[in-house]
Parts: sequence; C-alpha cells; structure tokens
Amino acid sequence: MSETIKHSMIRRLQLVLLGLVVLAGMVIFRAGKVFYVDGESYRAKADSAYIHYRQIEAERGNIYAADGSLLAASFPYFSIAIDPVAPTEADFRANVDSLALCLARHDGKRTVQEYRRQLIQARSAGKRYLRFDNKVSYPELQAMKKWPLFRLGQYRGGMVVEPFNLREKPYGVLAHRTIGYVTDEVSVGIEGQYDALLSGRDGQQLVRKISGGYQLPLNDKHEIEPENGRDIVTTLDISIQDVAETALEESLIRHDAEYGSAVVMEVATGKIVAMANLTRMEEGLYFEKFNYAIGDRTEPGSTFKLASVLALLEEGGCDFNETVDLERGRCTYHGIPMSDSEGKHELTMVTLPRAFWRSSNVGISKLVSRYYRDRPADFVARLKQFHLHEPTGIQISGEEAPILPTNPADRTNWSGITLPWLSIGYELQLSPLQTLVFYNAVANGGKMMKPYLVSEIREHGRTVERFEPVVVDPHIASPKSIAAVQQLLRMVVDSGTARTLKSPYYSAAGKTGTSLINNELVSYHQDIYQASFAGYFPAESPRYSCIVVISAPRRNGYYGADVAGPVFKAIADRVYSSQLEGHQPVNAEGKLREAPKAKGYQPDLREVYNNLEWPVEWSASSEWAAVQTSGVGAIPAVQSLEFTDRALPDVRGMGLRDALFLLENKGWLVTFSGIGKVKGVRREESGALHLTLG
Repeated sequence: MSETIKHSMIRRLQLVLLGLVVLAGMVIFRAGKVFYVDGESYRAKADSAYIHYRQIEAERGNIYAADGSLLAASFPYFSIAIDPVAPTEADFRANVDSLALCLARHDGKRTVQEYRRQLIQARSAGKRYLRFDNKVSYPELQAMKKWPLFRLGQYRGGMVVEPFNLREKPYGVLAHRTIGYVTDEVSVGIEGQYDALLSGRDGQQLVRKISGGYQLPLNDKHEIEPENGRDIVTTLDISIQDVAETALEESLIRHDAEYGSAVVMEVATGKIVAMANLTRMEEGLYFEKFNYAIGDRTEPGSTFKLASVLALLEEGGCDFNETVDLERGRCTYHGIPMSDSEGKHELTMVTLPRAFWRSSNVGISKLVSRYYRDRPADFVARLKQFHLHEPTGIQISGEEAPILPTNPADRTNWSGITLPWLSIGYELQLSPLQTLVFYNAVANGGKMMKPYLVSEIREHGRTVERFEPVVVDPHIASPKSIAAVQQLLRMVVDSGTARTLKSPYYSAAGKTGTSLINNELVSYHQDIYQASFAGYFPAESPRYSCIVVISAPRRNGYYGADVAGPVFKAIADRVYSSQLEGHQPVNAEGKLREAPKAKGYQPDLREVYNNLEWPVEWSASSEWAAVQTSGVGAIPAVQSLEFTDRALPDVRGMGLRDALFLLENKGWLVTFSGIGKVKGVRREESGALHLTLG
C-alpha cells in the first residue's frame, strides 16, 4: 500500500470519528435540554395523560310525601376492587388465603382456591386493578374494610373503593310518572322539573390512569367535595295515592279500557294529594307510562255542562224555574241531529235542574242557545270568567293551554253548531286537571286555587323555600250562582245519573260525563267513548275534589257513572273511613248526641267511651259486652255477652278484629267483604263463614 493511500484512509477514518463525536455531542446536548430545560413541560404532559381529576357525583336530593314518607332517594353503593401490586410481599402472602375465603363467602361466584389463584396471578402479571363487586351497600362496605389485607388501607392493602349513587323508589311504581325520572333522553315529573335543585354540584378527585383504562384514586379524600342536592317535600298522600291507583286499575281491567287518570285535590288549598295515570300495556296489565292528568287534552263531554249552567245562572234572568222542551231526547241544529245519551225517551218540558241532573244534551244546549244564540261572544266571556281558557300552572312540565274557540267572528273556527255543541262539552279540549280546578273552585265557594304538588324545598333538613296556597280568583262567579250549582251537583248524586255512588255515611256532589272520542286516531263514528266523573265530598263541607277519566272502555259499559264513578266512590270511601276530620263528633257544639252503640271486647269499649268522656255504668263482668242506648242524653246500658263452646257467637255489630278473634278461636275459617261493622254472617258451600261488613 502506498503512503498516499494510507494517509487517505486515515483522514477518512478521522472524519468518520469526528462525525460520530459530533453526533454523540448533539444527542447528549438534546437529552440534557429535554431533561433539564424542557423536562418540566414534558413531565406535566405525561402527568396529564395519567393523572387527572375525576368527577365525583353529588348525592341527589330525596323526594318525600306530605307525611315524610320517602318517595325517591339516592342510595349510596360502592364498587370494590384491589390493586394486587400495592401490598408488600410479606403482607400479601400473609393475607391472600384469608382474603380469598372472605371473597368466596361474600358472593359465592368462585371457590376459595379460584380467588386465591386469581389474586396471585394478577400480582405476578403486575395488574394494578382487579374488580370484585359492582354494587356493595354501605353496611357491606364497612364489613369488607375489616377483611384481611383490606383492613390495611388503600396503599398498604390495595383496597380500591369507588362510590356511586343509585336512584330508588321505596314504594315501587306508586305515583311513578308524577314523581318522575331523569335520563339522558328525557326528564319528567318532579324529578325532571326540579332536576337542578335535586342534583346538587359534583365534586372532584385526583386519580391515576392505570393499565386497562382503570382509574386509581391518589388519596382517600376529594380535592373538591361534592355539594349534595336539596330535598323536595310533595303534597302527595301515600294512602290516597294507593287507593286511587288500585281503584283506577281495577276499573281499567274490568272495562278493558285503554288508559285512565284519577286526581284528588284538597279543596281549600289546591294541594294535589293523589295523581294516578295508567296505560294499557297488554291485556290485564297497566303501567304509568304517561301523565294524562296534565298532558292529555280531550273533549270533556257532560262534565262541562257545569260551566254552561253556571254561565246561564250568571246571566240573572235564568234560574231553577227555567223550563226547556227535551223533545223526547232529540233535536237538530242547522240540520245536524243531537240526541240525549240514552237515546229516545218520553220527556218533554222539564226544569233546568232536571235537565242538568239527567245530563240532557238537548236540554242544556237549547237553554244555552236560548240565551246566547245572538251573542255567543258573551258565552265565551263567561267561560273565560271561569278561567277555562287558561292552563293551571302546575309545578311539573307537560301542561298545555286548553283549546277553546274564543272568537265567534272567526268563521274558520266557529260555525252555526259550535255554540250548542260547546255547551255540552264538545269542540273544546281540556285536561283532567284543568276540569278539576274548575270543579274545585265550585266546591270552594267560588274561590279558584292554583293546584300544586310541591310544598317545601329543604337543605340538610331545614326548609329553605315553602310554597303556600295561591288564589287564582277569589270569586269566579256570584255566591248565589255557586250555591245553586252546588245544589245541582248534589242532586246528580242523590237522584240523578250518579245515584249509584250515593253513600249512607257521607254526602257527595259531582257530575258524570260520557263523550265520544274524536282525535287523529279515532273518529266520532267509531263509537269509542271516554267516561268521566268530577265531583267533591263531603257535599256540605267539601274537603277533597276528585276527577276520574277513563278512555275507550271496551266491555261492561261505557257511561261515566258505571266506569269512572266507582273509582271516585272507592277513593271517597277510603278517605272517609281513614280520616277522622271528615266525621262529625258525637259531642259537636257541646251538645251530646245519642251515644254510639258498640259491641265487642269490654276493655276496648271502656277505653273508647272514656276517651269520649261519655258516662257509662259498667255493670257487666264478662270479657265481652254490648253497649245499648235509649235516646239522646240517656246513659247507655251495658249487657254482658257470654259465648258457649258449641254455639256460633253472634258477631253482628262487632268490629272485624273482634269477630275474627271469636270465630277463628272456635275453629271457623272466615272470609269477609266490605268495610265497617259486621252486618251479616252466612255459611258458604265450602263450610267457611263469610262476614258482610257495612
């Protein structure tokens, strides 16, 4: 090799070496810059990818009934996992067998050996998150914290606890739609209307992302504590709500109806104490799917005749002496026939009261036409006077304003037959609640109350907002007119279309309604009906108003008195029997009435009469006694009752509890029906005794 070639190769090697040195220097420089100069920025980016704030859900507020019963609440639950790598080798080996035993006993999904193998394999693989249970209650959590390894805490024992809340309703589907719910797609009822207050404000907690997408809390506390939601106290009465739903469902099943609604309101205040809505899901099965009481506007039919008669009486020239020719149940308006619901009959000239309590379409429409044919705008003005064109303003969403033709000059919405058909509840649409508010005003002496469902908002048990009764109008009509229609409504129950609802224990007033359904799905000519009843009780001193509307009954009748009326009566019966406020005291106004008769266990009878401060000479020495009276002011006489072993005890006049005690202790199988005292006893083919209460 020549000297020249040798020098050339050496220079080339030197250049390569220099290049490598320069490249190494650049790498060292860049690494130093990344670590010392830009390191903080890159570390922050890395932390942001693995350490971040996780939202901690606030505890949602509770919803209560008027008596404090819990209607909806968020109950705390916990997801339990373990970081198998967190414990030391010594702690892990000392506790893994015992922990596996506890896990196996807790859920029974795996054996002790399977859990032990799973824990060891997860630790060997470096797995940082192993979930065991997705739904653990608070008492269960406290017990699990005492388990081997878990009792060492999050960092030493590796226990990972992730809290969450689950919304539950202790009374199941009771008032389901009224209480409501909130989902990603929809929010309804009280839950939806007050979602912002109930939700509270979520907190934040620092967590680290680990393999598998799981998040491991960095500490036991939250960086921002969640602010729990406020509580809502409703006006709902659990007992009345329960009987309303039960009675409504029974009627829907009996008549195979499409859907129904029942609302009960406190007359003096406007409090909604019950709101039931049931939809036919399949034959014999109904569920609260939609709030018809608020969101379903239909033609009310004959229940609207109350407004027509009140408008007539407000004119001044019309009174109970006004007569009208029913034309045997059929007349025509501009060539369009109108008939009474029962079809052709023999009645001609009758008074206004009789036309009303018979619910004559012909009679009411002819009377309204007589007074308002030439001035229909005045009739509309009367309806507006009764606020029948306005929504009620109830505290939950879904209500729309009534549909009421208000401009007779507008020929696109008003024809020659609009006035007579409007007078009997057609060519307008009202929701059940809107109709009820009007009836409630009549029951309340003309004072219209705004209906409401929420009475209080509470925070940590302290009332922060209270909703008081709101008077919409102190006088929707004159006292004279109100008193007159109150009398008419009572006549409907006493001797009119609703006479089957009459009770021997309390008085009631109201109006039946039977209307043909006409909407986008059903037309009049299909003869599909809506049955309704609106009224109040007791008639002489109203405490509750109630409306029942049942759509499309398919069998066992379709008239309001037959389909909707029994639901009203069931509700009224339950309220009367369970609330002492509706009963007249035996010593009212300081004057003793005739002592109540009673029969039963003598110590119980003594307690009752002593509480009444009623003088009774307790001369009977037996366990069982009958208290008899001989008139107002007379001291009751006490008769001893002795029952032999073989004879059937005479339990007539006893309460059910005493009757059952006597009969069942003598070996009789007993069934019963009705409410009240035992009225009759009969022996059935099965050999059992059946008690009729009343």
